Amino acid sequence: MDTLSRLKTSLLCPGCKRDIEPTFSDLYSRKEILCRACGSGFKLPASQQSELKHSLADYEKALRKKDEAMQKLMANVSVILKMK
Repeated sequence: MDTLSRLKTSLLCPGCKRDIEPTFSDLYSRKEILCRACGSGFKLPASQQSELKHSLADYEKALRKKDEAMQKLMANVSVILKMK
């Protein structure tokens, strides 16, 4: 789950309304996400963190499966060239 865990997402700070940009790894591994500007933020419930982590793993597995299917499809295509 390396690729998605490093991807950043954007949350609106509940205090100063600036963007907080945690990684998905931050969202499933930290207890709080805090705004660097004002210190406001979010407490993250562990049960939903676990659900997010598993959902991201499932999503990455589905992406790999899609990529494999696409490679198999393209390995067996017939090319059509239109001559002018």
